[in-house]
Amino acid sequence: MAITQELESGEDFFVNAVSWMLGEEDSIIVHAKSLSYDYLTMDSQTSALLKVLTVGVVPLVFLGIGIVIWVRRRQR
Repeated sequence: MAITQELESGEDFFVNAVSWMLGEEDSIIVHAKSLSYDYLTMDSQTSALLKVLTVGVVPLVFLGIGIVIWVRRRQR
């Protein structure tokens, strides 16, 4: 759905640019924004797993990589 909206807005931009270059500013198209929302729904188990990954695992991985690089540089 989002891809088709992007294609339509790209086509609108092209048509508006050509209309502007031809001096036909009255034919420029401006569509209203859609007020519909798509929500991400997940169960509590998935939510807890994502919290553990983002708050715990990912920072520990970067910390581990940093320590490995630091130790290798000290050994040189």
